[in-house]
Amino acid sequence: RISGMLSAPQKDVATVLSDFVDENTRLKNNLKQHRENKGLSQEELAILAGTTRQTIIAVEKGKFNPSAKLALLLTAALDVKFEDLFYF
Repeated sequence: RISGMLSAPQKDVATVLSDFVDENTRLKNNLKQHRENKGLSQEELAILAGTTRQTIIAVEKGKFNPSAKLALLLTAALDVKFEDLFYF
């Protein structure tokens, strides 16, 4: 059904993305670098983003893939663009 709603260029992008991104793909991040640039501890960032220090540690180590909501909260807390913080 979805493929019928996509235009030809979008089908090409979807096909290309499916070759290297699937439901198990984890986002890589520059969270630690940006956090340290802002002079924040893991605890301080956790408070700003409404999560726990353990979650921040797990995201920084690539052990936890944040939800879209948490990813956006982290970008807001660090005042950076999503694409500057997360990548494949």
